[in-house]
Order: sequence, then C-alpha cells, then structure tokens
Amino acid sequence: MATAFFLAGAFLATAFFLAGAFLATAFFLAGAFFLAGAFFLAGAFFLAGAFLATAFFLAGAFLATVFFLAGAFFLLSAAIDLSDYPFSPLPELFQPGPGVRACCGVPHRASAGAHRIGRQRQPVG
Repeated sequence: MATAFFLAGAFLATAFFLAGAFLATAFFLAGAFFLAGAFFLAGAFFLAGAFLATAFFLAGAFLATVFFLAGAFFLLSAAIDLSDYPFSPLPELFQPGPGVRACCGVPHRASAGAHRIGRQRQPVG
C-alpha cells in the first residue's frame, strides 16, 4: 500500500510538472512570437506562462506531498507490532484488544468512563 501511494505521488508530481513545463513553454513561445509586433501581448503571454507553470508546479508538489505522506502513514502503520493482530495494520481501530470495548461501533478504552450521552459505565469482562 505504501509503495502504491509513493508511486502515485511520484506519477502525479511528474505529470503536473511536465504539464506546467509544457504550458510555460507554449506561452513563452507565443509571447516570443508576439514580441516582434505587439509588446503588450508578449508580456501577457509571458506572465500567463509563468503563472500557469507556477500553478501546475505547486499543484504537483502538493499532490506529491499528500500521496507521499499517505504512503508514509501506511509504511509506519505496517511497522506496528502485529503479533496479536495479523490482519490489521491499525489494530486499535479495528480489533479491540485488552481493555478496549466497542461502544456504538467505535472502540473505546474501558477507562474512558461513561458514554458521552449518559450511558452508565459497564465493567469489561
């Protein structure tokens, strides 16, 4: 799972960086074409190319960061000691262990006290 997220982040970052570079090149070339006659159009195309390149580079960096962090999360969750929980990367969320009871489908620690809507505390056993 971590490898999939790392690869997806790298792919999305590469795709957005290449799209940004392509758009910047296209707009810069269009600006250079207009440079011969209409200076205001050349400046507009240069600015548009720089803006689009920056936007796509930032989007690629953001998506890469999100996917890399998701990959790191799965990598760290796989590093949890799974000797008691062989099938779950997040044992405390999905498989209640000692001292944990499920209340309304959500695991709670037994020492957490009464339920927040006023249900009395019940002994674990």
